[in-house]
Amino acid sequence: MAKITQSFQYGSHTVTLETGEIARQASGACLASMGDTVVLVTVVAQREPMPQDTKMGHFHLYVANLDATMRFYHDLLGFDDMGLARSFRMGMVSAGGYHHHVGFNTWVGEGAPPPPPDALGLRYFSFILPNKTELERVVERVQRAGIATEPTEEGILVRDPSENCVVLSDRSRSSKQDGSLA
Repeated sequence: MAKITQSFQYGSHTVTLETGEIARQASGACLASMGDTVVLVTVVAQREPMPQDTKMGHFHLYVANLDATMRFYHDLLGFDDMGLARSFRMGMVSAGGYHHHVGFNTWVGEGAPPPPPDALGLRYFSFILPNKTELERVVERVQRAGIATEPTEEGILVRDPSENCVVLSDRSRSSKQDGSLA
């Protein structure tokens, strides 16, 4: 792949993006620089979905609004508020005091629309709650807030304010196939 360089103004700074020469083992790589700051961003993709039992330590989401996202994950789902870093346009929530399990940002743009339904990317992610009682409590809070819930084979599907799909289940039912709470 040939080297591609694109520069643009961000406020009073020039941001330069380069791709094509570095991290070729990745599915995609971009070197972003602004002044003396340089960041390498890489993506590794695969054509097949990840195995169903894959567990991740933490992940990051593009969202449209930091405050609405914090209310959803903290107030409704019950994660610990680990703070909003407005100057970085990002926020974090966690469980059990970890620095963050879910990071979210508006780097695509404040108010950015969700990707189209047929776009390549994350379809949903799951949170497995400790037991049925806790699952029912969380689902009730979500429903009281006027957010639709949808039973699926994997659990109860809800959408965050940016339309990221979240499946809620509990340990005792994480292998059930009918999506019911019973």
